[in-house]
Amino acid sequence: VIIFCTSTISLSAITFAPKLFTELGYSASYVGLLAGIFMLGSAVGGVAGGMLADRWNGRVVILLATSAAIIPTFLYVNAPDLARLALMLTAGFFIGMPHSILVLMVQQLLPGQRAMASGLALGYMFFSGSLGVLAVGFVADRIGLASALQLTAVLAIVAFAATLLLPASNKQPAINED
Repeated sequence: VIIFCTSTISLSAITFAPKLFTELGYSASYVGLLAGIFMLGSAVGGVAGGMLADRWNGRVVILLATSAAIIPTFLYVNAPDLARLALMLTAGFFIGMPHSILVLMVQQLLPGQRAMASGLALGYMFFSGSLGVLAVGFVADRIGLASALQLTAVLAIVAFAATLLLPASNKQPAINED
């Protein structure tokens, strides 16, 4: 559920935000900047999330990230141009934070097959996010693209709630060099 929600938010932003802002008459360079800023935030957030999870419990980091993603994810659609850039960066940052932690959690489920577990986690991120984008597209056809993008903030709430169901500890397994 957490992977589905965060992947859907991320892939919806990079799929539909450019379409929305192009339709609103923004230049291609501004639209590209928005997408790039979101992805930059996501990349930096993934590294920061991993670093914080090494210091704290991964569950706590995911709780922090999903709760912090709600407001910027909801607000970037209608924000003024400069604020939109900051909100896209912030939304990307917090939505990207859980990804490396989630890969590690899946690896812990299959400790003797970490590479396969990573592939499964990453594959599920892309697959579930693409299904989520399809669903967001269906919703957008009915209520409009701007509203559908704003509603992806609800997925951050769902991810937060699902994170509460994770075990309180996610200690890293010892690395087996065999």
